[in-house]
Amino acid sequence: MRLLRSNELYFGGDRGLWSDSVGSLVQASLYGAGYAAPARPIVLAAVGLGVVGLAVGAWVEWKRAGWRLSEAPLTVFVLLLVMPAAASMVQHHLFGTPYPLNRTALPFATILAACVATGLERTPSSRAVAVVCGGGTLMLAAHLLCVANVTHVLIWKPDADVKRTVERLEQEYEARFERTGRLRLTMNWPLKMAVGFYKDQRGLDWMETAVTEYGEGEEFDYFLHLGGRHDFGYEADPALLDRFRDRIAESYPVSGTYLIRGEAR
Repeated sequence: MRLLRSNELYFGGDRGLWSDSVGSLVQASLYGAGYAAPARPIVLAAVGLGVVGLAVGAWVEWKRAGWRLSEAPLTVFVLLLVMPAAASMVQHHLFGTPYPLNRTALPFATILAACVATGLERTPSSRAVAVVCGGGTLMLAAHLLCVANVTHVLIWKPDADVKRTVERLEQEYEARFERTGRLRLTMNWPLKMAVGFYKDQRGLDWMETAVTEYGEGEEFDYFLHLGGRHDFGYEADPALLDRFRDRIAESYPVSGTYLIRGEAR
């Protein structure tokens, strides 16, 4: 209620628990994979069938245990999965609380993994179970090899090259701007926090920073531009990059950012 009164309930989805919470987790898990589009409905269907199977298995186990939860570990884990899901739906309908999205939905993934592990542990050993587990493990390992990287994570990808940009600007300052005692850097708003972090961390008092969507006539020594369309509410103007194509000092393909020189540089 306190978060509701202070208007802090703003991050999340409004389409539904399945579309927002489960859908965002599947989308994030397939991020960077060339087969993401055709695989998404297949993975969603597999998750749905898996949840139904776990629910049926939990009910059967609970009934065989004489309705004693202490002797039905799978039922306990399934309840741990169902209760926060139900609570999220109730909160959404009563208070307008957004559904968990992306990283805020991760607890569902961890509890689901515990349910699957418990279900497999309670399943009698057989050749079919061994084949399914082995095949699933190989598929997950192959997928991990396809999408693994050491440069960025999904949420913070636009920030991945800010450190390199600041290091480049330090060199530029020492070579060309030290006599004036300042270097003015403008940037798009998603890059503000990362640039500010490195500016404070390195004690770059000579760097003047400003947030802008960029308009003609603005003065800057360098402009750090984030291109493309992003799912956190930012979309670059494609015409802007065309306008400054001949003044791009450096481009960073991982983050999709461009360092653009001022007119007199």
